[in-house]
Amino acid sequence: MSAKIPLVTFGAGLLLGLVLHALSGEMIVGPGIADCETTLLAEIPSPDRHHKVAATTRGCGATAPNTTRLAVMPAGRDTDATGVEPFYIQYDEAVLRVSWAAEDRIIVREAGARVIRRATIWNGTTIEYRSADEGRASSGD
Repeated sequence: MSAKIPLVTFGAGLLLGLVLHALSGEMIVGPGIADCETTLLAEIPSPDRHHKVAATTRGCGATAPNTTRLAVMPAGRDTDATGVEPFYIQYDEAVLRVSWAAEDRIIVREAGARVIRRATIWNGTTIEYRSADEGRASSGD
């Protein structure tokens, strides 16, 4: 029996729409950063449903650019829980496509982003990066 693996695509238009539409989804995260707001864009469950990738945007007002973040965590963990470290952070609201290739492998397709963090292994999960345009693997930091 094969399981359907969800594929989520989001870009600047969707990000803007979600920020404007999902005011109830905004939350303040962590001590000392009360001026920052995080908005959940999507949760992508792993094929075995034990983990998920949470895609969020984070804005800290006029002092810093918005970022898009991806974090892998246990399926039952709240996305807004403190101590969740993202494995991927980008400044631009460029298109990202995220999918699980296996229970322990994630594929991120990115196009033209200014990336701050791009881990290749995170909490036992391998992350593979590909260009959204070319489909070739790209190296991680």
